[in-house]
Amino acid sequence: ARRKIDRSIIGMSTGWSGTGSTRKRKHREVAREKEDDASDGKRKVGKDMSVNTKNQEMKEESEAAMNALVSISRELDNLNAEASEEISQIEAKYEAMSLPLLTKQARLVGRIPFFWKRIFQNHELLSTHLEELDEQILVALRTILVEDIEGKEGSGYKITFGFNAEANTFFKESIFQKSFTENDNGEIFRVENSQITWINVKVRLENPDSFFVTWFSEQSSTSPLIVESIRSQLWADPLTLYLDAKSVEEGSSIDDEEMPELVTIFTENGISDTSDSSKT
Repeated sequence: ARRKIDRSIIGMSTGWSGTGSTRKRKHREVAREKEDDASDGKRKVGKDMSVNTKNQEMKEESEAAMNALVSISRELDNLNAEASEEISQIEAKYEAMSLPLLTKQARLVGRIPFFWKRIFQNHELLSTHLEELDEQILVALRTILVEDIEGKEGSGYKITFGFNAEANTFFKESIFQKSFTENDNGEIFRVENSQITWINVKVRLENPDSFFVTWFSEQSSTSPLIVESIRSQLWADPLTLYLDAKSVEEGSSIDDEEMPELVTIFTENGISDTSDSSKT
């Protein structure tokens, strides 16, 4: 009987010992889980810190690139400003050099009969503004001059029409001037006319849409396209316009071989640079 009791005690002791091992294993597992969670937390924090660092670096690089672009843009603006200034000076230089030639050219064309009439009648824009009265006045038109002007309120230009006094039976003046003042954007904001006295006022009243009636009027708003056509085409290169108009009328084109002969015709009869052609 004693041995049995001892065995039961041993058995009871073994049983308690087994329960303690299980608890230790669970404690160890819980401890490992906590360690794993802690490690995961550290890795997550480290990852977040890495992402934040990379974002910060990207932001700094972006800001540095933007600052560099702004700096380059300013340098380019400065270069463009310098280039514009130098180009303006060069243009002014050659415009001054070409002015005497343009003036001589303008006086020479006055020796060619119906020169301006032919150009106006065949010009793509100007021809659309002509009436019968204009075609009669064009017979008397001898010279067109363009002159740059400077004023307190801005720069601009003056366009002068010179008429043959004998051929002009519509108004008393042989010279008519129209001045245009521009703002900084190149827009015309002021137009001033010289005086024109119609011999027969009825003619002006009966032709309100005539090119010359409109051109002579201070109240009318002259089309910028017409003004630019006179400045850049009629004033700058009338010979080309005349020859083009002539070829259109005759139904033939002018090639390079014909140009010297036509220029000779243009300056025939010994017309010199100093010829007085206006008789205006």
